[in-house]
Amino acid sequence: MTIVSNDAEIVDGLLYCKDKHYFPIVRGIPRMLPSSLEDHWAEIKTKVGDEMSEELALYLDDKAGARTRKSYDTRTKVNFSNEWDSHEIGGKTWTMELKDRVQWYFLDSIRIDKDDLSGKLMLDAGCGNGSQSVAYSEFGLEVLAL
Repeated sequence: MTIVSNDAEIVDGLLYCKDKHYFPIVRGIPRMLPSSLEDHWAEIKTKVGDEMSEELALYLDDKAGARTRKSYDTRTKVNFSNEWDSHEIGGKTWTMELKDRVQWYFLDSIRIDKDDLSGKLMLDAGCGNGSQSVAYSEFGLEVLAL
């Protein structure tokens, strides 16, 4: 996939591949549901460049005409949105404080001394609100959080 962005840190942009799958990055979060491009087009169209904007507009027109989009569970989208809106960074999750979750679910699991993590790259797929990803970066890890 290719990332289109004007910034070193990707806040808004686009993930896409040669097979014409497009997913927007909005406010630092890749949106990877089937309707994400349609849902967030107004927010990203000025950030993807004129050539890409024309290609995507045609793609959206074709998609709207065909209506072959797979359905997905919109309740899940709503539930997670509500959860993220009400979650306080640093609050308890799974009845555990952040430092305890990092120790239990990460450090104890990987069995690597935290001093040996500095300079390494980590993929945190399914990171939720990212609070644990931020905590991992405090060990010197470069964290790619999705």
